[in-house]
Amino acid sequence: MVERVGLDDFNEIPSDEPTGGVPPVHIVTFDEFVGTEEDTAEALLGSADETILPLGGMLLMYGDGGAGKTTLTIDAVCHMAAGEPWLGIGVDRPVRSLMVENEGPRGKFRRKLAEKFATWNGHPPFNTNIVVMEEPWTMFTLAEESHRMALAAAVSQYDIDMVVMGPLVTLGMIGGGTPDEVSAFETLIRTTRAMVTRPFAFWTVHHENKAGDVAGAWERVPDCLMHVQAQGNGHTRIVFRKARWADESHGQKVDLIWSDGRSYDVKPEVDRDLHADIVEAFAADDAWRTSREVAKLI
Repeated sequence: MVERVGLDDFNEIPSDEPTGGVPPVHIVTFDEFVGTEEDTAEALLGSADETILPLGGMLLMYGDGGAGKTTLTIDAVCHMAAGEPWLGIGVDRPVRSLMVENEGPRGKFRRKLAEKFATWNGHPPFNTNIVVMEEPWTMFTLAEESHRMALAAAVSQYDIDMVVMGPLVTLGMIGGGTPDEVSAFETLIRTTRAMVTRPFAFWTVHHENKAGDVAGAWERVPDCLMHVQAQGNGHTRIVFRKARWADESHGQKVDLIWSDGRSYDVKPEVDRDLHADIVEAFAADDAWRTSREVAKLI
């Protein structure tokens, strides 16, 4: 039988002190809630009204192997470090980032960053706002307390705004990504944040499953879920599967063209003429085609 609690009983419960590490519960009226002014999280990527990644938030980029996730991430980190827009998305100020590369040879990654810096055309340069974890290379994990403490110390020492890590499966994630497994990894992230007095964001890189969706039950966690898709040599597509604080970006697709210096340009939108496509498909050669074959060409 459930024991009912009356108002007098509530008054005897301490409401401002947590018990057993559990935060206290505090209820206010609607008018009190909306009438209280409170600073909102700063936008590291985007604007106050269309925030792709807030300070203290999380962005999860995923895609198939070879889709360009690492190169695209480096491009984003460098633009944000320089305080320059990335793919047309605003960056209000230079963002200080800590990069944790947990896959591949270290020498190759050094060369990627060096090439990016040597071919940088933006202003100002970005190098003073990026630090890189050199050790342990490819073996860092949030599941190890000493690693979490070292990461938290670096965030404080270098005034880091954004920690960039990947691939996700190497960072302490256990299993294939069931809701419970994702929640366990989310706890590791929260534990790391709790070690630092300043807020900072996570930019994480993950892979897709065989169906082309994000591997695991990750849709709930990040503020932004970004799908990177290869579109043939020289072309990449980004799909914003989720943009919690950017309604206009949610569900949007951005087609990119590779450019010099491991960079990308947004591909201009072109109005397609369906009739012209049909004529072009028929005129491709002199072969006869069925309507189904023509449809495939179009």
